[in-house]
Amino acid sequence: MGSIKEDVKEHIVASHEILRDRWSHWVQILKEIWPLILLLVFATGLAIWFAKPAPPSHVMIATGPKGSSAQLYASQYAKFFQRHGITLEILPTIGSNENMAHLLDRKDPVQAAFAQGGLLKPEQVEGLLCLGSIGYEPLWFFHRGGLGKKIQAVEALRLHKIAIGPPGSGTNTLAQNILRLNSIPVASNVLQIPWPDAVNALQRGEIDGMIIVDTLEAPIIQYLLRNPMLNLASFERVSAYTKQLPFIEAVQLPMGSIDLAKNLPPHDVQLLATTVSLLIDKDLHPAIQMLFMQAMEEVNGREGFFSNAREFPSYKDPTVPESEVAIRYYKNGSPWMMHYMPFWLAEFINRMFVMLMPLIALAYPIIRSMPNFRRQRILNRLRQHYGKLKFLENDIANHYEASRRDEYIDRLDKLERDVISLKVPHSFAENYFQLRSNIDFVRDKLSHRDS
Repeated sequence: MGSIKEDVKEHIVASHEILRDRWSHWVQILKEIWPLILLLVFATGLAIWFAKPAPPSHVMIATGPKGSSAQLYASQYAKFFQRHGITLEILPTIGSNENMAHLLDRKDPVQAAFAQGGLLKPEQVEGLLCLGSIGYEPLWFFHRGGLGKKIQAVEALRLHKIAIGPPGSGTNTLAQNILRLNSIPVASNVLQIPWPDAVNALQRGEIDGMIIVDTLEAPIIQYLLRNPMLNLASFERVSAYTKQLPFIEAVQLPMGSIDLAKNLPPHDVQLLATTVSLLIDKDLHPAIQMLFMQAMEEVNGREGFFSNAREFPSYKDPTVPESEVAIRYYKNGSPWMMHYMPFWLAEFINRMFVMLMPLIALAYPIIRSMPNFRRQRILNRLRQHYGKLKFLENDIANHYEASRRDEYIDRLDKLERDVISLKVPHSFAENYFQLRSNIDFVRDKLSHRDS
């Protein structure tokens, strides 16, 4: 039993000595290379500073009136965002102009909004980026049957009481552009009221017609198209409008395309259409921008009545600069990681990659130079002591005075103590003991000099 206890005690003592030596070794290394470690910490902090923060978990989007296609699209986007752990809050508005007011206000929490093409002037787009257009929104001019089925839109605008949407709506802005091009003043016969009020007034016969801009699939458009009291006016000279208003497209609603059995519409209808774009604050996190791009492709990439499959999303309205994220998406699609990983994990890896690449570029040469840096510092210390020894040896050889013998011995003893106090790794043992031997050599020469 005694021998076992002794063996255990020896192992404990040996382990303690090894750990103590290791600890001393690493402490010494830190003392030697602390300038490089400080530089590495600074480089790490710099990389973290320039790295983008994590994406927000809550984003707000301004859409349009309740029941509009923009709000329906946003609700589908919200479901897509929810699947990826992000809350997309929908803010109903009266239309595109109010959307832009929210987005252009730097203190407003809205960071994304739908806008009709041509709504903004070049001086108004600062701070905004475009992710792309999501589809066509025709300008529909519905009128009561008493106006006649074949009446043209411009003729009705001149002669009858028409609602063109409230001020601040995209419908109002586009309608006023049409009125301006035809030299029609916004007089008492042109009412600027919301479309729910306009629909009620139209059905009661209080107004003769209304203009609304929305997609064919919007519930309100489907309702108005199938209302037997109403007819849809056609625009002549659609090509001329597209030249005057570059953000306008000409589309056609073929006869019978709504309902073949009832032959709705009863004749081909020429329509003017604008594209609807998703605009964002330029500071919106790139990961959220990418999520919007994916949602747009899922929701708006299908074939539509007026568009081909995968025609949207696309960059069709050059009024607002295109986002760099959108440019990469249209060129390369989604990052491959997002196809195989949850959004949060793919985004985290992407951020870490962006952060680590410059960090590695800075840290690699620093880490690589650490052994040489330490070696050079130790060699410099040994050389300093060699220099002192050489100076003392020359003093003894060339200027020896017997009366100074004690001074020479004190200088040698001090030099030897300084060398003994040096902390050097095992790899420098040969240099260390060679210096000790040289001190003894000079000491022997001094002894022989006195004898």
